[in-house]
Amino acid sequence: MIKPLRRWSTRGLLASWIAYWAVLAAVKLGPAIVAIWRATQDGSGHSSVSFNFNGAVFSLLVTKAGQTTWTGSAHLLVIAAWLAVPPLLLWLIWVTQRTRAESPESLRAH
Repeated sequence: MIKPLRRWSTRGLLASWIAYWAVLAAVKLGPAIVAIWRATQDGSGHSSVSFNFNGAVFSLLVTKAGQTTWTGSAHLLVIAAWLAVPPLLLWLIWVTQRTRAESPESLRAH
């Protein structure tokens, strides 16, 4: 069972961030990694992987035997938001919950 957020330690908060980033990487980068792996393991020599950064947009194109197997692009700000916003929101909730739990009013109530 998961502890209430106000009871999480700093280590627990950090662990939740790491778990979030691992799941995010698996979901967002997993298909690209599989396509790159398949293209680079193709012995025919007719595969390519192209990674570009232009105008604050990252683009990735994977081809195998002349056919596009995976393509994707993302703006730098979108990537930054995916990486930072959920952990920052979790931290903000955690801080406010801990502050309330440690306030004098809550200590007197016990």
